[in-house]
Amino acid sequence: MYESLTKGLAIYRQKHTKSIYVRLRVDGKEIKRSLKTSDIDEAKSRAWALKFEYEGKLTAGLPIIESKEPMINTAIKQILVKIAQKKIKNTTYTDHKYVFENMMIPFFKRKPLSFLTTKNIRLYFERLELSKSRISIHKTCFKMIFEHLEEEELLKKSDFPNIPKIDTTEQIIRHSFLLPHLTVIDAGFDQYIERIVGKQAKTKEYRTTLKYYFKFLIETGVRPGKEVKHLKFSDFKCSTNDYNETVYSVLITKGKTARHIKQGRKITLTE
Repeated sequence: MYESLTKGLAIYRQKHTKSIYVRLRVDGKEIKRSLKTSDIDEAKSRAWALKFEYEGKLTAGLPIIESKEPMINTAIKQILVKIAQKKIKNTTYTDHKYVFENMMIPFFKRKPLSFLTTKNIRLYFERLELSKSRISIHKTCFKMIFEHLEEEELLKKSDFPNIPKIDTTEQIIRHSFLLPHLTVIDAGFDQYIERIVGKQAKTKEYRTTLKYYFKFLIETGVRPGKEVKHLKFSDFKCSTNDYNETVYSVLITKGKTARHIKQGRKITLTE
């Protein structure tokens, strides 16, 4: 899509994005930038406003194009705004937001876009100890930065820096709960629930739910999070074995299990 609005002013859309861009010529300089909208009428309005803004700068003797190189963190903050606007309550988006805010922004500080090289990306990863899943999240964040810069026409796809191969850290084997510990925790729930002062019904409901949630995890071995969240009553089965005994089981098909066992993970349950 390409539409000329007047001499030296046009709007267009590139194949790789839904956003509409403006091409503006002022004082012999060509300016191309995203109008941050996919609506044609809104794009036309913003294009005209931009034309008047730049012509006003020219009349006032102000520089039309800032010579200062854009900062990496400026791009990251713009991505964070996009994430917030999507309003998706998803753990993946939360992970991306955490990496951007707590890992990347402090690392890049006031570094310009020219600092975004393969070498510096390697140095970024070398200072961290990450599991395979964490590395994947960080790589996705870098790809989000590249794609954003391409959309803003600040970086060509052919100039994307490479993300080097990163070695994962060894998985830490966590200690198991001992039976005496589980007994103490289980025995303390009732006191924990009754300790509530006043008519805090919601708090009592949460603590009571926690008691049964704890028992459920211990009895089933289901992982907290997605494995529990996506469980359905139909996932629980009751059958008879070769000895005519009743056998209860649950089939886990979501969470980490889905990535490693396509047919799901079957857990035999106690009565």
